[in-house]
Amino acid sequence: MDHNDDILNQLKVIQEVPRFFSEEDSDLVGRVIYLNELKFLVEGMAKDKSPGPNGWTHELFSFFFDLMGQDLILAVEESRSLGSVTGALTRP
Repeated sequence: MDHNDDILNQLKVIQEVPRFFSEEDSDLVGRVIYLNELKFLVEGMAKDKSPGPNGWTHELFSFFFDLMGQDLILAVEESRSLGSVTGALTRP
């Protein structure tokens, strides 16, 4: 089998796989998040919900956003680039 035929067959198979994200959505997932966007998301979170496994509530993030927003951005960027958060929420 010719190498080009193999690539063409792979492309045919890939075209049959359903897309979960549009190309535009895929680009958005990989882009840098800005502080004003994160603040908008935090402010839009549901209030009066049970805390997560770490015990931190929406109100904590919202009330102290001006103090911890930059650290949250660092955590978001770390998780985006590495696939996980490995450090504490502290400034370098």
